[in-house]
Amino acid sequence: MTAKELINSNAMLHGWEKEDLCELLDKYPEIKTATYEQLEEFKQKRYWDAQALIDEAARIEEEADMINVFLNWIYKDLHKGE
Repeated sequence: MTAKELINSNAMLHGWEKEDLCELLDKYPEIKTATYEQLEEFKQKRYWDAQALIDEAARIEEEADMINVFLNWIYKDLHKGE
């Protein structure tokens, strides 16, 4: 039985989980033959990648907040009476 067949025959998984797992197998076919330790490392790397994106999004949001401060306070004062 293939990995996808095992996934699709599992009654404990929701339909969306089955779809996501099958898409994951298509995207990363090497996980079918990976060891448990390799999968743990891969999983941790994906979490680190996600955290890096979250951190980057937070940094960008902070920049936008500071631009908003500039717009609402400093810019208006700089251009009073124009």
